[in-house]
Amino acid sequence: MQGLSAAMGEAVGIANGRAVDRNFDTYPLLRITQSPARIETIVIESGEAMGGVGEPPLPPLAPAVVNALVALTGKPIRELPLSRHTFA
Repeated sequence: MQGLSAAMGEAVGIANGRAVDRNFDTYPLLRITQSPARIETIVIESGEAMGGVGEPPLPPLAPAVVNALVALTGKPIRELPLSRHTFA
């Protein structure tokens, strides 16, 4: 959810050289009502040393979502968050 939130709408607003969003009450986090109804997680045992299962998926999530949207719409996306774009 953290990676999806970052791709969908997280952005720090800047005005007059200062951050506008100074706390989480104004920072645009993905809300539970906006989250997918179902999320499937698969942890693959590899026999390698434990490297984590929570943080590693975050960096590739936004590119994966953007690639899926480009495949669906044919419209290139060059800026995040996705909330700045319209999809029809």
